[in-house]
Amino acid sequence: IAGERLARGYWNRPELTAEKFVEVELFGRRERIYRTGDKARWRADGNLEFLGRLDRQVKLRGFRIELGEIETALAALPGVAESAVITAGEGAEQRLVAYVAGRGLESAELRDSLRARLPEYMVPAAVVVLDRMPLTVNGKVDATRLPTVAPSDAGFIGPRNARELALARIWEDVLGVSPIGVNSDFFALGGHSLLAVRLISRLQQEHKRPLPLATLIKHPTIAELVPFLQSASDAGEESLLVPIQPKGSRIPLYLVPGAGGHAMCFHPLSLCLGPEQPVIGLEMPGLNDGPAVPASIEAHAQRLMESIRANGSPGRCRLGGHSAGAAVAFELARQIEASGGTVDHLLILDAPAPARTTRPGLDHAAVLRDVIATIEAIAGVSLGIDADTLAAQPSDGARYALISDRLKARNSDFVPQSVERMVTAYQAMSHNLGRYAPSGALCCPVTLIKATGSASGHEARDWGWQAFVAADIGVRTLPGTHLSMLVTPDVAALARLIEDVLGHSAATRDMDFRK
Repeated sequence: IAGERLARGYWNRPELTAEKFVEVELFGRRERIYRTGDKARWRADGNLEFLGRLDRQVKLRGFRIELGEIETALAALPGVAESAVITAGEGAEQRLVAYVAGRGLESAELRDSLRARLPEYMVPAAVVVLDRMPLTVNGKVDATRLPTVAPSDAGFIGPRNARELALARIWEDVLGVSPIGVNSDFFALGGHSLLAVRLISRLQQEHKRPLPLATLIKHPTIAELVPFLQSASDAGEESLLVPIQPKGSRIPLYLVPGAGGHAMCFHPLSLCLGPEQPVIGLEMPGLNDGPAVPASIEAHAQRLMESIRANGSPGRCRLGGHSAGAAVAFELARQIEASGGTVDHLLILDAPAPARTTRPGLDHAAVLRDVIATIEAIAGVSLGIDADTLAAQPSDGARYALISDRLKARNSDFVPQSVERMVTAYQAMSHNLGRYAPSGALCCPVTLIKATGSASGHEARDWGWQAFVAADIGVRTLPGTHLSMLVTPDVAALARLIEDVLGHSAATRDMDFRK
């Protein structure tokens, strides 16, 4: 790649910049170019024919990954004599699989060791231990002879009854991994937020009852899931706390989704933030079985605070909210401070300050279009439903069914009831937001994170939040749109920005991640 707008280089990687950005003779003049790592040749007709990669870089769920870097990390672990890393599966089911040969190796221990050396998105979904690595006649790893992904450690336990076997078959179909043991972790096998939606929908259809997405977070193995599904009592009180990433030594970060959104929308962000940052989602009441959306932002925040305290007060916490969820997070921070608690930092993710309005009832068609846009962003698909198509449907039920049918046709498994609950929650949340005006000034540090592709309607740099904050508010900018900032690849930039903000809580300087 060459041209006047070529990047200057890699951030803080001078050796990589020197390797990839070079000067060559190109089209009769000296040009500075970037070596992409792609291999190609000129054809006689003037076209370029792509022949593959010079390196072994792959792109997985928005992240560019060097397979050799993972192999190097594996080779540095005690007992590993040989290693190979490949990608298995296609589309949403694509995942990293590592193969190792050596002495005294355990799959689970190797994955735990890799987590200390690599970001979560580079940790293989499975590590297969072999007696020896299959080689070609040239002495290179023969990928065609590597065995099908299967748990190979001594702790593997297959399905022990009909219920576990039925669940295992569903998991194998959704994850594209076989066989699956009853103690295998859904996320360790390569599961992510989109696959979680598909699996939960399958379980809802099989068991004829709604299930929150948090079910998989709390019961990530078949052995844990079976008794939960059998227990009628577990279907009662709705859990608002979703421990997306409950472990880690840092101050926990509680995140509130926007109107109609699930807490699981923060799962990609939790992966990018790493295993040391606890991330707890705060689910919106009304999306699942249980009480409806509270009648005000204040009541909504009160319910969340009660849920947090019921699970043990964290002492200090960090809060964040996306879109309409930012107002709930702000009110939650205000109530925590008023009760004598400590909020270490509040992150406002792409949301203008609320302003009490007397606006008329929401346009139902506009709400549906917003919900469709949210689903499309999270699912990574285009449903192809325009305003005229929505208007042509005879009833709301038909509109929900149309959305569901389009999702299923694109290998997603939302059901009409899920769409209906999202619309109802969205309307209630938007109504509450129009009647909310924060009271008092918040004392904790506050940072507004704006997406470059968003339009708030506010001319002020702080989008109106400074009026409700005692100290100077920090304002940061990152690439992407209001919805894309939570999904790959833009979520990686959001995670880096959050790490910078939370690592320097006193800083309020501007930072533009486009530069």
